Amino acid sequence: MKFIYIQNYLTLSREEKREFFALIGTKKEFRITNQKIILNDNSLILELDTNSNVSLAKKFIEDFFKKESKISVKIVNNIIQNDTKIVLDFEDTKSKEVML
Repeated sequence: MKFIYIQNYLTLSREEKREFFALIGTKKEFRITNQKIILNDNSLILELDTNSNVSLAKKFIEDFFKKESKISVKIVNNIIQNDTKIVLDFEDTKSKEVML
């Protein structure tokens, strides 16, 4: 599975979120199969289809949110979750631990 983490996604307006999902749904190079909201981190994790180009998806999302300085987009290599926390292992940085 392939994942993309969007930090501070929940701080966006309803209209921005709607516009984002309407546009991302039109892309053929990648397809979202699932999503998870992390309330304690104001973030969204998108799960991509195994045939998706995750690098292209990341670039598209970064370009879409380029005017939003509070938004950060990262590729997630691995997700480990238990009852109290989720650990995200990012492609280009260290892991991040978020309490649930």
